[in-house]
Amino acid sequence: RYGEQFDQLKETRTVSFWRGDEVYREYAKRGIKACVYLYYGALEYRKRHYQGAPPADLPQMIDPVWHRGYLQACREACARYGRVPGIGSFFVADETSGAYRGAIIPVEKRVSPFWAELDREVKAQYGAGEYGLPTGPDDPNPYRWIAYLSWANHQLVDTFAGLRRIIDASGCGARLLGPDEAGMLYPLDWAGLGRYID
Repeated sequence: RYGEQFDQLKETRTVSFWRGDEVYREYAKRGIKACVYLYYGALEYRKRHYQGAPPADLPQMIDPVWHRGYLQACREACARYGRVPGIGSFFVADETSGAYRGAIIPVEKRVSPFWAELDREVKAQYGAGEYGLPTGPDDPNPYRWIAYLSWANHQLVDTFAGLRRIIDASGCGARLLGPDEAGMLYPLDWAGLGRYID
């Protein structure tokens, strides 16, 4: 019965998020290309970077280390699975808009030096020199949210651009799937992402 599920995938031409070496061996036997979900590779990369203890006040979605983890996970997957079983597509992120909005914690809980650096960058590059990060999840100032979400969109598009370069350079021919948002149009830079996703 174990093998039947793989036969059904082949028959229906669907691609599953199932992963692991045993699963990929079954894919290879049946000529099924994998859909690689980069989340877990990025998670491992971030844990290693912080020696198992990422800063508690630094949500992963805004952490540059997390985004470097996506890139590294993609490189590793291309090298390891690009030929056998082959990669049909890469899935990167689920509900990114909510993750970015939820990353804004109250100012009094921001202890990592990254927060001050990010506030300066958002203010200088996206907030007309006046508007930095929102002060917390309930900040009513729309200009701070606009500045922050502009920065977030730039970070996300840069990550997808890097992924596209890695995939193309690998020659594996995989598609790059865009963020999976729930139910409606979210304020992401769809035009920017559209230059890199399939």
